[in-house]
Amino acid sequence: MEKITQKDIDWLLNLGDAKSGKTVKSTDKTGLKKDKRKFSTYLLGFLLSVGALLFFMILPFILLIRVSVWLNTVQEFHGWISLAGGMAATAGLFTIYLMILFSRVKNRKLVLKISSLSTLFIVSGFCLFSLFYLSGVHAKSDEVRDFYRSMHPILRVAVSTTTLADD
Repeated sequence: MEKITQKDIDWLLNLGDAKSGKTVKSTDKTGLKKDKRKFSTYLLGFLLSVGALLFFMILPFILLIRVSVWLNTVQEFHGWISLAGGMAATAGLFTIYLMILFSRVKNRKLVLKISSLSTLFIVSGFCLFSLFYLSGVHAKSDEVRDFYRSMHPILRVAVSTTTLADD
């Protein structure tokens, strides 16, 4: 069997110029090399992925507050009922996240049951924690603590959610 040279491989893959036998640098319509274009494509994809991840992490908190405020102001529900509606919407969003995450599991009814109950439990725990606990760092006097406990429940949850991002 004959020995195959690099020139033969380039010719078979059409990487070389047919007349001169020299390799031609591959470029696209913009004139950039493919390697540079690949790097910028990967970088853009990475940045979009990080942005999407941040958006999907912040979206439940936004949904909790906005749905609660909408139910209270537009639909004129009581504050506690509005907060329960916001909690249900947030738990529903988390359930959708978990259903997408566990989409390969065959028993979808069990995944739906477990994910909906667990997300409702987690969201309820967060809301109860934010309703009844105020850190001593954020309230330095008894007047501030008493005022916090007298605030509207949706406002308390919103303040507690805001303090997660604030030092």
